[in-house]
Amino acid sequence: MMVRALLAFVAALVATPALANWSLNLGYQNPAVSTFGVNFLYHGSNWHFETGIGWIDADASVDEDDDDDTSGSDDKDKDDDKDTAGLSLAGDVDLKYLFSSGGLRPFIQAGFGIGVGARAGDGAGFGAGTGGGFFGGGLFLGSPSFYGYGSYNLGGGGGDGFVQAGIGFDI
Repeated sequence: MMVRALLAFVAALVATPALANWSLNLGYQNPAVSTFGVNFLYHGSNWHFETGIGWIDADASVDEDDDDDTSGSDDKDKDDDKDTAGLSLAGDVDLKYLFSSGGLRPFIQAGFGIGVGARAGDGAGFGAGTGGGFFGGGLFLGSPSFYGYGSYNLGGGGGDGFVQAGIGFDI
Protein backbone atom coordinates (compact mmCIF):
# COMPACT_ATOMS: atom_id res chain seq x y z
CA MET A 1 0.00 0.00 0.00
CA MET A 2 2.77 2.44 0.97
CA VAL A 3 4.71 1.66 -2.22
CA ARG A 4 1.65 2.41 -4.39
CA ALA A 5 1.08 5.72 -2.62
CA LEU A 6 4.74 6.66 -3.10
CA LEU A 7 4.61 5.75 -6.81
CA ALA A 8 1.42 7.78 -7.29
CA PHE A 9 3.02 10.76 -5.54
CA VAL A 10 6.16 10.59 -7.72
CA ALA A 11 4.05 10.21 -10.88
CA ALA A 12 2.03 13.29 -9.93
CA LEU A 13 5.22 15.31 -9.42
CA VAL A 14 6.71 14.49 -12.82
CA ALA A 15 3.47 14.68 -14.82
CA THR A 16 3.38 17.33 -17.55
CA PRO A 17 0.49 19.32 -15.99
CA ALA A 18 2.69 19.98 -12.96
CA LEU A 19 4.77 22.25 -15.19
CA ALA A 20 1.78 24.33 -16.31
CA ASN A 21 1.60 28.07 -15.63
CA TRP A 22 5.39 28.67 -15.55
CA SER A 23 7.05 31.21 -17.79
CA LEU A 24 10.56 32.49 -18.42
CA ASN A 25 11.32 36.19 -18.56
CA LEU A 26 14.29 38.43 -19.09
CA GLY A 27 14.35 41.40 -16.78
CA TYR A 28 15.91 44.79 -16.23
CA GLN A 29 16.82 45.27 -12.54
CA ASN A 30 14.90 42.07 -12.10
CA PRO A 31 16.13 40.42 -9.91
CA ALA A 32 16.58 43.60 -7.93
CA VAL A 33 20.28 42.88 -7.27
CA SER A 34 21.20 42.96 -10.95
CA THR A 35 21.15 45.07 -14.07
CA PHE A 36 19.78 42.17 -16.14
CA GLY A 37 18.44 38.82 -15.01
CA VAL A 38 16.62 35.62 -15.89
CA ASN A 39 13.43 34.79 -13.98
CA PHE A 40 10.85 32.05 -13.65
CA LEU A 41 7.32 33.32 -13.04
CA TYR A 42 4.44 31.15 -11.86
CA HIS A 43 1.05 32.48 -13.00
CA GLY A 44 -1.73 31.90 -10.50
CA SER A 45 -5.18 33.40 -10.81
CA ASN A 46 -4.25 36.70 -9.14
CA TRP A 47 -1.13 35.66 -7.22
CA HIS A 48 2.11 35.30 -9.17
CA PHE A 49 5.36 33.92 -7.72
CA GLU A 50 8.71 34.90 -9.28
CA THR A 51 12.29 33.89 -8.63
CA GLY A 52 15.39 34.65 -10.63
CA ILE A 53 19.15 34.86 -10.94
CA GLY A 54 20.77 38.14 -11.84
CA TRP A 55 24.37 37.85 -10.76
CA ILE A 56 26.87 34.99 -11.18
CA ASP A 57 30.54 35.03 -10.25
CA ALA A 58 32.77 32.02 -10.87
CA ASP A 59 36.50 31.91 -10.30
CA ALA A 60 39.30 29.39 -10.09
CA SER A 61 43.00 29.69 -9.41
CA VAL A 62 45.83 27.21 -9.58
CA ASP A 63 49.19 27.86 -7.96
CA GLU A 64 51.79 26.96 -10.60
CA ASP A 65 54.72 27.49 -8.19
CA ASP A 66 54.56 23.97 -6.80
CA ASP A 67 58.10 23.14 -5.71
CA ASP A 68 57.99 19.61 -4.37
CA ASP A 69 61.75 19.11 -4.76
CA THR A 70 63.00 20.10 -1.34
CA SER A 71 66.39 18.32 -1.73
CA GLY A 72 67.62 17.30 1.64
CA SER A 73 64.63 18.67 3.52
CA ASP A 74 62.33 16.75 5.83
CA ASP A 75 59.37 18.51 4.14
CA LYS A 76 59.72 16.35 1.01
CA ASP A 77 55.99 15.48 0.79
CA LYS A 78 54.70 18.96 1.64
CA ASP A 79 52.41 20.36 -1.09
CA ASP A 80 52.35 24.16 -1.27
CA ASP A 81 49.49 24.47 -3.82
CA LYS A 82 46.90 27.19 -3.25
CA ASP A 83 44.28 25.77 -5.61
CA THR A 84 40.73 27.16 -5.22
CA ALA A 85 37.44 27.27 -7.11
CA GLY A 86 34.40 29.33 -6.20
CA LEU A 87 30.87 30.07 -7.36
CA SER A 88 28.48 32.80 -6.14
CA LEU A 89 24.89 33.40 -7.26
CA ALA A 90 22.50 36.21 -6.34
CA GLY A 91 18.89 36.85 -7.22
CA ASP A 92 15.54 37.48 -5.59
CA VAL A 93 12.17 36.01 -4.76
CA ASP A 94 8.97 38.02 -5.00
CA LEU A 95 5.22 37.69 -4.88
CA LYS A 96 2.93 39.75 -7.11
CA TYR A 97 -0.79 40.33 -6.63
CA LEU A 98 -2.52 41.25 -9.89
CA PHE A 99 -5.76 43.21 -9.66
CA SER A 100 -8.58 42.65 -12.18
CA SER A 101 -8.27 40.48 -15.27
CA GLY A 102 -7.62 41.04 -18.95
CA GLY A 103 -4.68 42.30 -20.95
CA LEU A 104 -3.73 45.23 -18.68
CA ARG A 105 -3.49 44.40 -14.99
CA PRO A 106 -2.12 46.64 -12.23
CA PHE A 107 -0.21 44.80 -9.50
CA ILE A 108 1.58 45.20 -6.20
CA GLN A 109 4.61 43.15 -5.26
CA ALA A 110 6.99 42.46 -2.40
CA GLY A 111 10.20 40.46 -2.34
CA PHE A 112 13.71 40.07 -1.01
CA GLY A 113 17.18 39.33 -2.32
CA ILE A 114 18.88 35.95 -1.95
CA GLY A 115 22.47 34.85 -2.38
CA VAL A 116 24.53 31.67 -2.14
CA GLY A 117 28.23 31.04 -2.50
CA ALA A 118 30.61 28.09 -2.25
CA ARG A 119 34.38 27.70 -2.40
CA ALA A 120 36.43 24.49 -2.74
CA GLY A 121 40.12 24.06 -2.05
CA ASP A 122 42.05 26.29 0.36
CA GLY A 123 39.55 28.26 2.43
CA ALA A 124 36.64 25.98 1.45
CA GLY A 125 33.18 26.90 2.66
CA PHE A 126 29.54 27.63 1.87
CA GLY A 127 27.30 30.57 2.67
CA ALA A 128 23.75 31.72 2.00
CA GLY A 129 21.75 34.75 2.99
CA THR A 130 18.75 36.96 2.39
CA GLY A 131 18.30 40.69 2.47
CA GLY A 132 17.38 43.75 0.50
CA GLY A 133 13.60 43.60 0.94
CA PHE A 134 11.56 45.66 -1.54
CA PHE A 135 7.96 46.48 -2.39
CA GLY A 136 6.19 48.39 -5.13
CA GLY A 137 3.57 48.42 -7.84
CA GLY A 138 3.28 48.28 -11.59
CA LEU A 139 1.45 47.12 -14.70
CA PHE A 140 1.32 43.63 -16.25
CA LEU A 141 0.50 43.63 -20.00
CA GLY A 142 -0.48 40.61 -22.07
CA SER A 143 -1.23 37.02 -21.14
CA PRO A 144 0.84 34.24 -19.58
CA SER A 145 1.87 33.05 -23.07
CA PHE A 146 3.58 36.38 -23.92
CA TYR A 147 3.76 39.37 -21.60
CA GLY A 148 5.63 42.41 -20.44
CA TYR A 149 5.59 44.28 -17.15
CA GLY A 150 7.09 47.26 -15.44
CA SER A 151 7.08 48.41 -11.82
CA TYR A 152 8.47 51.01 -9.47
CA ASN A 153 9.82 49.71 -6.16
CA LEU A 154 11.20 51.00 -2.88
CA GLY A 155 13.88 49.23 -0.87
CA GLY A 156 16.24 46.64 -2.25
CA GLY A 157 19.20 47.99 -0.32
CA GLY A 158 19.81 50.83 -2.77
CA GLY A 159 18.18 53.54 -0.67
CA ASP A 160 16.26 55.15 -3.54
CA GLY A 161 13.47 53.64 -5.58
CA PHE A 162 14.19 51.60 -8.69
CA VAL A 163 12.37 50.54 -11.85
CA GLN A 164 11.96 46.90 -12.84
CA ALA A 165 10.83 45.62 -16.21
CA GLY A 166 10.51 42.25 -17.85
CA ILE A 167 9.41 40.52 -21.02
CA GLY A 168 8.51 36.84 -20.97
CA PHE A 169 6.87 33.84 -22.57
CA ASP A 170 5.27 30.53 -21.61
CA ILE A 171 7.62 27.53 -21.24
